[in-house]
Amino acid sequence: MTFRMMTKIIENSKNNPLVSVIIPNYNYARYLDQRMESILSQTYQNYEVIILDDKSTDNSVEIIQKYKSHPRVAKVIINETNSGSPFKQWERGINEASGEIIWIAESDDFCTPDLLETLVNLYVENNCVLAFCRSIFVDKNGKTIGDSSQMAEVDADITMEGKFFIKKYLAYYNEIQNASCAIFSKTAAMEIDKHFTDFKGAGDWFFWINLAEHGIVSFSNKKCNRYRQHNNTTLKVVKNGMEFREMKTIYEWLLYHSYLDEVQFEKCKTSDLSYLTSREDIPINVKIKLYRMWNMPLKHIISMCILEFRRKLK
Repeated sequence: MTFRMMTKIIENSKNNPLVSVIIPNYNYARYLDQRMESILSQTYQNYEVIILDDKSTDNSVEIIQKYKSHPRVAKVIINETNSGSPFKQWERGINEASGEIIWIAESDDFCTPDLLETLVNLYVENNCVLAFCRSIFVDKNGKTIGDSSQMAEVDADITMEGKFFIKKYLAYYNEIQNASCAIFSKTAAMEIDKHFTDFKGAGDWFFWINLAEHGIVSFSNKKCNRYRQHNNTTLKVVKNGMEFREMKTIYEWLLYHSYLDEVQFEKCKTSDLSYLTSREDIPINVKIKLYRMWNMPLKHIISMCILEFRRKLK
């Protein structure tokens, strides 16, 4: 092989990197065909698919088996016991991936055919560790119900250093609202704090923060991702208070690492408590525990309880 041929192969590898598409699934049988078809119809062609099922109790495995022999499907892994966290499945998929770029394609979402082409081009052009696009909300039947609120103040593609991106877009809330809209570096992901796997709801937010610390982040203004809204795990961890406990942990991490100062931390606390109070679907006993977690004065807790009871009486 000549030097010119070797140089061309290396150049093609850089411009056309292998993407490992990780599909973590738990009881989303009804959406798997649409998810798979949206992946298999991608215009970007250098990718493999790894399907992970976390001991589903519906007929997910039956549907997954249909795709097992597809040439794009590199691995199908069926857990014998449930992992207990979607983020443990993320870590498993990342470890199993052959590609330098990872796409966590959530099994209940879908996308346009140009999602990978759009994001890989952006990723390669800017030498990113993380690139993501805008999402559109769809209902359980796949019907569009509106634009996602992510990156609401941005109306063009942007690229910036990850640490600045954290301060501007990840310090107060998670602007990368859905994993299906993002691709990222396997190398960087293997080096980050694995504490995100202990989370039940906000692990993605902690994951993006730690990942962004490793390099450049790019955002595409194209609406390539379809983010399904339904009664999923995210809503459950909000109702039982777990999401709020995890958010507090993240705010404290951000404060410790100087992405937030004391004043900003207090603003996050106030915002978190205000949102908690506004949620009518969270039981009062859960709210009281969370108020105490934030060391709210007893008189304020009593006032909140009175408001709750008045709301229930209406």
